[in-house]
Amino acid sequence: MTSTGAADQYVARRNYIFRRMFGWMVGLAIVVIGGATAWAGVGYLDGHVTVSARPGSVVVQSCEPADPGYTCTGTFEDDKSGAKTRGATLEWDREAVHGAALPALKTDDGYTYSDEGELTTGKLARALFWFGVTSALWVLGAFFLLTGYQPRPALHYGPVFGVWRERERRFGRVTLEEGWHVVRHERGPALPILVVVAVLCPVLFVGSWLAGGA
Repeated sequence: MTSTGAADQYVARRNYIFRRMFGWMVGLAIVVIGGATAWAGVGYLDGHVTVSARPGSVVVQSCEPADPGYTCTGTFEDDKSGAKTRGATLEWDREAVHGAALPALKTDDGYTYSDEGELTTGKLARALFWFGVTSALWVLGAFFLLTGYQPRPALHYGPVFGVWRERERRFGRVTLEEGWHVVRHERGPALPILVVVAVLCPVLFVGSWLAGGA
């Protein structure tokens, strides 16, 4: 290869990198933010994959002193279904009078007033919401990373009614059309993955809405 050919290759490679570098950096930042929202969603699950606690109340029949607090016995009533379960035992921090309705959660291990370590429908809804945000961010970030896409900014001139002009860059910018062409024809295996993750986004948001009303 001649020195001229090597120089042309170097210039072409340099221009390719410079033209896409900002887009890659933006894509990486978006993916990292998506990782943070995914971690937030995982945190709401409290180590569960299905709802482990159903909210309701225990209607007290009697309370006995315990160490610490009191052990109250009564009937648990599910807030959503209205189903009643007799003989529910709930540890409470103070004595409750007969007929009092104490807020409680029904778990696999019994009844508790704290949702710590348990997955409620509210927590599940928040987890699915953050997973939906994550899928949207990862699709967007992947598009930037795969293509180096950079939106073309515009400058506004004139005090009131100005003219919009594209800011010129030495190495140009990757347009949306160019980016879409790259994904379709040069990053073929990535396209179906992006489509699947993009479809997951509205599915997760709908799941969040349904779980919140469950």
